[in-house]
Order: sequence, then C-alpha cells, then structure tokens
Amino acid sequence: ADRQATRNVIESQIGAFKAGDHDRAYSYAAPGIRQAFPTLDRFIGMVTSGYRPVYDPESYVFGRSVEESGQIHQEVIVTDRDGKTWQAVYTLQKQADGAWKITGVKLNPFKGASA
Repeated sequence: ADRQATRNVIESQIGAFKAGDHDRAYSYAAPGIRQAFPTLDRFIGMVTSGYRPVYDPESYVFGRSVEESGQIHQEVIVTDRDGKTWQAVYTLQKQADGAWKITGVKLNPFKGASA
C-alpha cells in the first residue's frame, strides 16, 4: 500500500508540473525541501533548472522500489522532450499526518536496466 501511495504522490507531482499547477506540485515536497526552497518561485526555479526531465517529461515509467529506514526509494525512468532517457530516484518519507512527501530526487542519465 505504501509503494502505491508513493507512486501516486510522484504521478500527482508530475501531473501538477505538466498542468502548470505549481502550488499543487510544491505541496508534495517534504518539509526539508520546503525549508531549503522556502518560496514557490525558488522551488520551481530549482526544478526547472536542475530537474527539467521530471518537470516536463515526454513519458515515464516506474522502475524498482526499495524501502529502507522508513523511506521509500522509487526509481522512475523518464524520457525528456529531446528523447533522452533519465533515471530519477525519488526518496519519499511518511509524515506525521500519514501523508507521503518527496524528500529528494537524484537525476542521472539512464544507463540501462540494472539487476
């Protein structure tokens, strides 16, 4: 159930980015992210400059998911608008209210399937 919930959070944030609903996209960020990027403009600036493939993907599919130390690491394989493929590894943590929030994303060029 937690893994499906975390996938729903990621899909919802990507959908919000694609719809231009930056407030909704920001709502999925964990408190630590919101502290590091305390305004919506800073958050969107960070995402559009460093995470363009997840901000405006051509397509994406979910890969592996690993639970570790109360966090879920969810791999998402993203194809950007230029046809380049990326591996985005989202880290999510359950908050005190039970909601899953995104605590980070590591984005790398996709090197193919791994074991």
